[in-house]
Amino acid sequence: MATAVCARDHQPIHLQIVVEYIQKRLPRLRSTSFAIDLALVALSIRAAHLVDAFTPKKDARNTFSSLLHRLRQANSLVAEETEPSVLFIDVVHVYEPTSEQSFFINAPLFLDTSPPHCPVFISADSSPHILTEPPQTLPSLLHDLTNQLIRHSSSPTITIDLPQDLSPASTVPLAAILLEYPVAYCPPATINSEPLLGGVTLDVYQVSLNNVPARSFLNNNSHHVLLKFSCPSHLGSSYPDRLSPELTMVNLRSLFESRMMDHVDLESVISIHHEVQTLDRVAL
Repeated sequence: MATAVCARDHQPIHLQIVVEYIQKRLPRLRSTSFAIDLALVALSIRAAHLVDAFTPKKDARNTFSSLLHRLRQANSLVAEETEPSVLFIDVVHVYEPTSEQSFFINAPLFLDTSPPHCPVFISADSSPHILTEPPQTLPSLLHDLTNQLIRHSSSPTITIDLPQDLSPASTVPLAAILLEYPVAYCPPATINSEPLLGGVTLDVYQVSLNNVPARSFLNNNSHHVLLKFSCPSHLGSSYPDRLSPELTMVNLRSLFESRMMDHVDLESVISIHHEVQTLDRVAL
């Protein structure tokens, strides 16, 4: 995996510099959390981010396309002594029109993952179990998206549109793949009124970036959540070589610490929190 570096002295770019750059280029952006998430994608720390911190007042597709265009226009970051490459040329906006969801994807990082990230597929019902195969429509959807991201490397694009009328049976596991979740819930093709995973005991994981100094780019927040997901507890017990809490936490720490080491200070640390919860329903 290539590390984002400064063009002049080949030093890795600090996460805080990219966050400040985003805030400078997008003065109307009032979400520090969103700026951090974009910076994490641009620096190849995260493969993708699903926008959920805020909703544009109108036309999310064009709003986020315009936002990414402005970030690509600049050819230097905030610090005058550095001349880094245009990080955001590698970032693509992927729009899912049915649910009006937007992802920002680091195309090279997603494509360089070898083998391609493949989570454990789990049925999202009252008796969740591991599926031997992904949902029927998912491979072709992922194949088409991958081909468009490959074409981006030779002919950069701003926005990739996913097909119309996709069902949650396709979009939910696709999101898990893009966001690099260890597990991907697969809801049924037809969702009835029964709460998904209601009453199922879950292992809930939260990966956060913690920062101690008051001068932190996290401002008044003590941490920034990178990702949060769950897995049925009985599957972690039944398949300890794939889904145990101990193994899951080790793998998550290894993944993010290796990607972050060149872009954060030593006082910024990754924390992984695990707890057991039983909910009335799970939002997928």
